[in-house]
Amino acid sequence: MTKDVTKIVGDQYQSVIKSLTDQIGILKAQLASQATTLGTIKNSNIVTGKKPVPVQVINPPATPPLPPPVNISWQQAATQPLNGKATVLVTLRVDNPLAIPAFLATCDRPCETQEATVVGASQESNLNVNNQPTLTGFVFNQPRPLTPGIDVTWTIVSEDDKPVTIIKVRIVQPSELPESMR
Repeated sequence: MTKDVTKIVGDQYQSVIKSLTDQIGILKAQLASQATTLGTIKNSNIVTGKKPVPVQVINPPATPPLPPPVNISWQQAATQPLNGKATVLVTLRVDNPLAIPAFLATCDRPCETQEATVVGASQESNLNVNNQPTLTGFVFNQPRPLTPGIDVTWTIVSEDDKPVTIIKVRIVQPSELPESMR
């Protein structure tokens, strides 16, 4: 019985030794392969600089800074009637350059733009808002951009002899304008 136990333990020991020897052989082969790969990288032209590889870095184009927001200030005053119609004079200014000077007024009753001017040469086109008689506006074709601090005078007339009051004035965004007025 002692012989049998010795034989069984001996066989198991030989099996473990063989398995470990096989694993050592596999690890040696992997290590040799890595050493070859490392040698290839170490001697490459990129690492040694013998034959440098050109590298070109292309930065995306810089986006231009956004223009500062434009705020408007305005006031209104009743003026002499024009052709029997009540008239109001709106004086407005912008605080930053406005590339496409376009403005829209909301009146408390039907109204329309008579004219809009700045000191010096100016040329405007009226904005008519379809089916909204209480809205009127204009776009300056000149000057462009509208310079901050310059007074714009805007004459708005009522549809009749009854006074008109301006409730709101706002800048019209280019996307709201017909292509021909941008």
